Amino acid sequence: CILCEKPIDLIASALSCPEGGYAHFDCVLAHLGQERTLCEGQKISYIGRGSFAVVQEEADGSFTFLERIAWENAEAFDSMKKYVEANKA
Repeated sequence: CILCEKPIDLIASALSCPEGGYAHFDCVLAHLGQERTLCEGQKISYIGRGSFAVVQEEADGSFTFLERIAWENAEAFDSMKKYVEANKA
């Protein structure tokens, strides 16, 4: 993992990084949280296809996406998906 420098044991729980290499999903989530100042009721959530979002939870339980964060490009996401599918046990 280029963020924590520890081994990645499960490639299915890793993401490719924009600057190259791979990182644990949880490390990416923590990294994105450290880069942003979140207000009360806001969190960073994975929204699929290599993207995250800053999400505001409303009082009625609904959510609003405040910012979309593209982490993996489409090519890297598709490549990783194919690799994981081909190597399932």
